[in-house]
Amino acid sequence: MFALILYKSVHMADFEAIRLGSSDLDRLHDAWREIVNDSLSDAHERDRDATNRVESTDVDVARAKALGDRLELIAQAMTAHVPQATSVFLDGLQRQGDDLRQPAFWHRVAAQDVSIMITNPHNSLNITLSRGQLETLMGERLSAIEWRQIDKRTAQFDQRKARDDIAFLRHHGWSQLHARPEFTSKSASGEPENFAEATNRILTSRLARALVVAGYINEYFALYVSMYYGQHLRPRALNYSIHALDRGVADINADLDADDVEAIITDKGTDVFRDRAAYNVSVLDHLLTKRPSEAKMMVEQLATWDSPDRDFAEIYLKSGKEQVTLVRLLAPLIPGAITSFVMDAPREMLAQVVDAALDYSGALVEGDVINQVVIDNYRQFPSISEAAGPTGLARRKHQTMDAIAKLGIQLPATSPLTSIARGRAVALNAYQLNEENIADLTRQDSLALDAVLAGSPPVYNVALARAGEYLALVRSRDDAVTISDPHQFLPIIRDAIEAALDPHQLAHLIRASSSDCHVENLSDAPESVWSTLAAQHRMTPSASNLLKYLDHAGSIDDSAAKLLERVETISATNQVPDADRGRLAAAILNARDSIPSADHRVNLAASLQLPAPLDTSSLSPESGQLVGLLIRAKMLADHEATFASELMVDWPTREAALAQSSQAPDFISPLSLPPQNLTQFFHSGDIPQRLKESVLSRITAFIPSADKDGVCATTEFAISIAADLQITTIDQLRESGAPDRDIVALLVDSKSVTPADISTQLRMLAEPYPAIADRGYGRKVVPADDIHVRLLEILRKAGIVSKHEPEKDGRAVYLRRPPNA
Repeated sequence: MFALILYKSVHMADFEAIRLGSSDLDRLHDAWREIVNDSLSDAHERDRDATNRVESTDVDVARAKALGDRLELIAQAMTAHVPQATSVFLDGLQRQGDDLRQPAFWHRVAAQDVSIMITNPHNSLNITLSRGQLETLMGERLSAIEWRQIDKRTAQFDQRKARDDIAFLRHHGWSQLHARPEFTSKSASGEPENFAEATNRILTSRLARALVVAGYINEYFALYVSMYYGQHLRPRALNYSIHALDRGVADINADLDADDVEAIITDKGTDVFRDRAAYNVSVLDHLLTKRPSEAKMMVEQLATWDSPDRDFAEIYLKSGKEQVTLVRLLAPLIPGAITSFVMDAPREMLAQVVDAALDYSGALVEGDVINQVVIDNYRQFPSISEAAGPTGLARRKHQTMDAIAKLGIQLPATSPLTSIARGRAVALNAYQLNEENIADLTRQDSLALDAVLAGSPPVYNVALARAGEYLALVRSRDDAVTISDPHQFLPIIRDAIEAALDPHQLAHLIRASSSDCHVENLSDAPESVWSTLAAQHRMTPSASNLLKYLDHAGSIDDSAAKLLERVETISATNQVPDADRGRLAAAILNARDSIPSADHRVNLAASLQLPAPLDTSSLSPESGQLVGLLIRAKMLADHEATFASELMVDWPTREAALAQSSQAPDFISPLSLPPQNLTQFFHSGDIPQRLKESVLSRITAFIPSADKDGVCATTEFAISIAADLQITTIDQLRESGAPDRDIVALLVDSKSVTPADISTQLRMLAEPYPAIADRGYGRKVVPADDIHVRLLEILRKAGIVSKHEPEKDGRAVYLRRPPNA
């Protein structure tokens, strides 16, 4: 009191301004509250950060940055040429810049079996360093355990320091804060200012400053003025009323007890709590504990959620005592903002606060920023967790699971939930579809859908609705099947179709079912899965099933081909009419693209036991062995019409067919063997000689349309078998271009030609043959082979040649002189 009188004697006008809240001391009071509020916010943030670091198992962020800086310098120091292009490789991945400063990077580097590679493409630098070598270069041990121990001690020290600062800032005097220059305001426009600097700036006299420093003038200076100008209240309540309520400026961190708050209510009434000026941590603590109606007034004002409201709510969340109660009141009023608000709650309160936010906002909640926080903490949610327990919760229908579902969260494990919450999770599809949850919710260990259905129809429905997740789960377990009971195979497939599984998912569902799951009658299965059933060998390859499939698909497609690839014969053929068996056989035989092997197709078609050969028009022309195989299997008629049909697309096809034909020697003609094929025909190693001889015997019908090569091939064959050809045939061959030597051989081999016929033919050949065809003069030379020796002997006996004898590379021929010579 004496200090205020002394202050009044020096600063009369300013003293008078105290009752108006506009004095220098009031401005200093405002600066003090700003410094305290800003410093408290900073201390709470430091406490939260330190708490996170204490509980973290990863490499400290600051340590990771320092290590990254050091490694980058080492890497760049290894080359003087373009050092900025130097890269570090870890686990085969390039790491540069911020990558080197990530905690995860150093957590991996600290592993026992790790080496890193340092490269620079500009100078061929390529160095691999073991962890030990890297430790030498870095100058410290790379041990995550040691780092953790050191970082945890540092974090614990920072945590204690932050909490000591919070305790001091909540309970101190002006003179004490004057001696702590580390606490400053967060100036938006200028430099941060501590309380000593604010005192020097605001108070104009050395006397005023000295009174503050000595503690004679403190934050309660207005109380002494109230003796003259105001109503008497408890000191702290009065000070709070003067500096906050009366001025309409909130003093959020003013220290008040329950009696102070009650005194304020007596003096000001309860309506004051609708004013932002009443925002104060101690006041809200008391209201939430003892005066719920008045608490609602303040919370309703908070729910306007403007900047002052958010600022106070965030401060209360960090430093209040009834955060959970506040969130319960606030959540229904701001369901769209509550999730982002509660994320900043102190770690020790986080689970309860988030639980309250979800429970009291329910399905109206918005904002998935909190999803990971929910997943990390839901096991400690009192409203849904069996372990956390419902102690202290109001008897009401909890809406936590509704909010979780609304946010799209799927809980990793349902076993920690209460029975009510578990049921709600199932109803809302708010759980991960994993092995643990399926076992918990169905009370059995199998992943098979029939077992899941028996244990819990809702879980079964979820598995189908989330088929991608379910099938991935089945894939992850070697012994898992999608369906174990064959009797449930088709019912579950129908449910899957109704649940709109895509074709790929349906195929996986069928493929991963038990090997006992099979369809005997294709009509029992939905048509949309017939292709999949065939491809997965899940249907009986009976004639009736294949006919139904053919009518559905229009052909024996790739899926049907996969069904038939392991089948040698088609079963139950007697249950299908003859016409349908023929139609099925033709479809199988025409499925060259799906079943490349002609042998396999013919075997399958033959197993249908057709009553009569197929019509050639029912088959698609195909090069190769098919027609021949069908003739051998008696599924195509062995007569001229078959060989004259469009099935004979090329020589290989005709060759294979002729090779298998037993009747061709009887009907062979240019219609069944085009003359242009004579060359391939006579040169073929697959055509029976009997058939070749048959063609030779009818060669006069072929020669007119044959080319020279065909004629030559004919004479070669005839010579090879020493054929006895008629002179007319030999003459026709000569006229069609057969070589002279071949004509000579044919003449020699023929038993029906006369010497006169031979002479006639020789006259039509090139020299030297005309010269030896008749008697004459001189000496002629012919080749010395066996054919010509035989020819000369015939001519000698005919009286044309007198003698012949070897001469160098040929044979000298001496002719008889003409009779008149």
